[in-house]
Amino acid sequence: MEKHELIQKRSTDFVAHNMLMNYWLWDDNQLLIESFIKNCELEINFDVNHYHFCITGVDSKYNNYTKSDSFDHDVAKVLKEYEIIYDILEKYHYQGNCFLIKVDNSKKIAVLFSEKGQPLCPPIAAATKIDNVIKAHYRDRYVPIATSLAVNYSGYESIHLAYEEARRLNQLVFFGINEKVITQELVSQTTVECALTLIDENCRKLKYLCCNASLEEILHQVDVIFNELVRFSLSAECFNTAFILCEMMIQLFQKVYNLTNIPSKKRQKDYDSLEAYIKDLKARLTLIYEACQNRQRFSHNVLLAISFIMDNYTQDVSLKIISEYTNVNPTSLSTDFNREVTMSISEYISKLRIDKAKSLLATDLDIQEIMTAVGFTNMRYFTDVFKKEMNMTPLAYRKAIQNDMIL
Repeated sequence: MEKHELIQKRSTDFVAHNMLMNYWLWDDNQLLIESFIKNCELEINFDVNHYHFCITGVDSKYNNYTKSDSFDHDVAKVLKEYEIIYDILEKYHYQGNCFLIKVDNSKKIAVLFSEKGQPLCPPIAAATKIDNVIKAHYRDRYVPIATSLAVNYSGYESIHLAYEEARRLNQLVFFGINEKVITQELVSQTTVECALTLIDENCRKLKYLCCNASLEEILHQVDVIFNELVRFSLSAECFNTAFILCEMMIQLFQKVYNLTNIPSKKRQKDYDSLEAYIKDLKARLTLIYEACQNRQRFSHNVLLAISFIMDNYTQDVSLKIISEYTNVNPTSLSTDFNREVTMSISEYISKLRIDKAKSLLATDLDIQEIMTAVGFTNMRYFTDVFKKEMNMTPLAYRKAIQNDMIL
């Protein structure tokens, strides 16, 4: 059995200190925060009537604060960082509190600080110096999770507001801001408006290109969406929209072409930079392109039609319903479908239903139930269609399975 040693008191105090400090951040009630601080006899080193708040640290993949076998070592390292930060604050006539917080699955250092007499540098400069401490400690493992400095705040209730603002600004590092200190002023100067309709339009173009264009054209369109639109917008909404549309598109191709070699989609927060997502998206689109090279590449309208049928073949699906979904003239859709799939829409629906019925006939379900489950409403018609496809009735097919005559 693995041996577990008791955590030393210094480490225990470290955990308790940071847990108690974190309670400030989540409460937005002045009376409760003040009562909590006083009841717990927490040491407050900043001026509650006028303070600043910043967060700094490394990405979650690069911190080791959660490794049990090196916990004491990590605690000592963080405490050393605290000491250096306090020295910086003292040197430039500031005072404050340091503690660990969790921001988007990363443990980072929070600093609440205020002027102590006449400061020798502005708060942004102090925050920059604090960020440099973290960078120096992690060297090559440091990624630009920049210091995020909130505006001046006042009162216990503003601690929560300061945290929310600093956290929001910190997330903008994802969009490639290289400055060490992110402020609202910087965001206002940098942000470029990007209409969501423009994102939608270019994502639609990407989907069309994946149906009939070269790999070079496809990858170029990815750059248009994320490097020319999303990156310069610095808008989480723009990225979220593009992310969702692209992931839906990949799922569409995976389903229609039955692609099993495409890595499953990740969550947005699994990517620590926009570059990481672009690289992953391009890699998956390349796999899709290569997989479709040796088979029929369906046009956009036929692709949508097949996807709709696959999702709804157990229901009453008609050419009219499918044409309304794809927004294509029924005659044109029928012609394109016949040419690309080499069978009519009705034949394709029947094939899907029979394939599903074959798998269900290997179970104990009643044949009447199977007929209904796959979208047929008449037993005679179901039997005729099944016999035409398999040269035997559903009952005969089930007996053949039971006698191991069909694998």
